[in-house]
Amino acid sequence: MRLLHGRCALGAVGRRAFWNGRIAGTLYVLAIPLLLFFCSVSASAQEQTQREVVAADFAKQPMPFMRPLEMLREEEDWSFLRDPSMRTDFWDPLKYIQLGKREGWYLTLGAETRQFYEVYRNEVWGMLPPDDTGYLLQRYMFHSDWHLGDRFRVFGQLKSGLVIGREGQPRPMIDEDKLDVNQAWVDINLIPKKGAFRHPLTLRVGRQEMNYGSGRLVSIREGPNVRLSFDGLRLISNFRGWRVDGFAVRPVDTLPGIFEDRRDHTQTFWGVYSTGRASSVPFVNRGNVDLYYLGLRRKFTAYDQGFGSEMRHTVGARMWQRQRERPWDYDVDTAFQFGRWGPGNIRAWTVGAGGGHTFQATKWQPRLGVNAGITSGDKDPNDPNLQTFFAPYPDGHYFGQIAQNGPMNIMGLRPIMTLNLKPGMMINAEFYFFWRTSLRDGIYAIPGFPLRTGRLSDARFIGAQPQIELFWIVNNHVMLSVHHAQFVTGPFLNETPPGRHVKYLCGWISYRF
Repeated sequence: MRLLHGRCALGAVGRRAFWNGRIAGTLYVLAIPLLLFFCSVSASAQEQTQREVVAADFAKQPMPFMRPLEMLREEEDWSFLRDPSMRTDFWDPLKYIQLGKREGWYLTLGAETRQFYEVYRNEVWGMLPPDDTGYLLQRYMFHSDWHLGDRFRVFGQLKSGLVIGREGQPRPMIDEDKLDVNQAWVDINLIPKKGAFRHPLTLRVGRQEMNYGSGRLVSIREGPNVRLSFDGLRLISNFRGWRVDGFAVRPVDTLPGIFEDRRDHTQTFWGVYSTGRASSVPFVNRGNVDLYYLGLRRKFTAYDQGFGSEMRHTVGARMWQRQRERPWDYDVDTAFQFGRWGPGNIRAWTVGAGGGHTFQATKWQPRLGVNAGITSGDKDPNDPNLQTFFAPYPDGHYFGQIAQNGPMNIMGLRPIMTLNLKPGMMINAEFYFFWRTSLRDGIYAIPGFPLRTGRLSDARFIGAQPQIELFWIVNNHVMLSVHHAQFVTGPFLNETPPGRHVKYLCGWISYRF
């Protein structure tokens, strides 16, 4: 009877998914003219780290069917399709639509749908209401990319996130956004193309996504149903193998209704992020280097120590070499934070390091790796100074899809094994171990709010999290994944109940063009 009930529930979910999908599709058909009009008006006005690097490298492995589809759709370059003989895919006519007879004037259209089904048992160690039947998360996105010669570019993107069958309310900010603008920006190329430097200096103004490094500190929040964007401006420089971004933005609050999203006036985010080849850095010959400064002002914050406003500055460096470049890969990221929180000072830090070796001459090209990372925690809740490290806008699945805890006051160790079963298909097995860095500080969710106080237990070990994932790039457009994980609670969670073991299963399929 339990199995029959589960099948009936899944069938009901499927029917609702179908009708919600049709509704969302109708909305998009109606919204396309609005988007085109909007674009034309605008034109005139270290835990996560290594896992993401391996996945990104895998997705970019040469395969006979691969086309340049990127996680950040604005990074795609379809100008090669101006040659009709290069058009081999069904959607190619929408990738290069000539605008008049001028050189470099063309339009690119694209879209994505993702159907994501997940089931938790004892989510957040039993803190949330039980939901044994699971629920469906639907994502729909549509974008248009207008190239108006060598000087101007306009990009617009709509998004829709729907939740079906979840017990209780959708999780705020990440689950539901019926219809809204995800991106709407204008590029002005301040310096014309010269030789190999396509756009040496570009000003980007409007609503935009930002993803730097591995997404450890600043990301588009790809894992959850609704992605994150920012309102503001960015200055992008590409010169002699280096890309340098300077930006000043505010995050956009995700609200569940239709065109309700608004910039968050309680937060201001600015900084400079640069990345380039390590050969241009003294004493370093191989790999890549990121150097960055991030500034963040938040009017309202919550830590285990209390509440207050903060002005936080982050300076950091990252050295990394990708898997596809050599058999050995590595990723080392370290950052220091300073500033003011309430009446006290901020002094916080993090170090993350990982690496692995791919046996390229062996069947399935297995990769064995290990990651370790640590972020500082507060030393004394009675001292006005704060030592808790804070990641401004990290990836939504920082420690895997199960996403129970975030990267604050934590030490982690993670062995990894990856098998490339065939071109486009990868299986990844990982085992996390978590400890508290400071016994005087609690543990936190990924967005940064406290989950458990550290004042009720002297235990350091939080728990262990084994997980396994199958990832398959089926063809140019279809990707799917199945993921299973558990979280086995340790003494700290058991002494600050509820501390139930967590079980998690998800599967998703996406179609992009």
